[in-house]
Amino acid sequence: METPVQTATKCPVCQSPQREVVRLGIRHNPGRPVYQCSLCGLQSIEPPANVLGYYSSGQYRREHPGMVFPDRPVSPAERFTMHRPFMDERRDDPHVFWDKSWNVLEVGCSSGYFLDALKGRVGSLRGLEIDPAEFYFNEINGRSVWTESLEEWAAMRPADMLHDVVCAFDLLEHVADPLAFLGDMKAVLKPQGHIYLQVPN
Repeated sequence: METPVQTATKCPVCQSPQREVVRLGIRHNPGRPVYQCSLCGLQSIEPPANVLGYYSSGQYRREHPGMVFPDRPVSPAERFTMHRPFMDERRDDPHVFWDKSWNVLEVGCSSGYFLDALKGRVGSLRGLEIDPAEFYFNEINGRSVWTESLEEWAAMRPADMLHDVVCAFDLLEHVADPLAFLGDMKAVLKPQGHIYLQVPN
């Protein structure tokens, strides 16, 4: 491995500034460095300077359309159609239990494919989605989705908006401060609530 270098930002978990480049390139960006923390071993990338602006402006979706149609942006309806068939498997994971009385919040719900899979399995469903096109698609399809970030939602957190389960799928790797994000997830949970996370690797 290379000698650790001082990077612009610290490790998002242990806050060490000593990280080394372990490879160049990620899925949609062949030249982007991937760093590994010399202290805790976490591999990460440098987040965009304005993370919320990057995602809420739709810039992320324009730059990373997906692997099915790599040459053009994918509409929320197309994304829903592509992902919805796989959500029953996620919902029916044997390690996860759903109760009909629970209220569930999905953070970064995209076009609502997991919320759709949970219909009729839990008491109530809410989503947070900061991309305006994805939010609008959810709205016209009758899903209860808000445009606030999790940080904003946690700051509001009225008692009647606490949740039995908070989900985030393939999202934690996109946030600038994962520990703060997990803290915000906990802040919107009921006592004895559950966090359901999935990350790509």
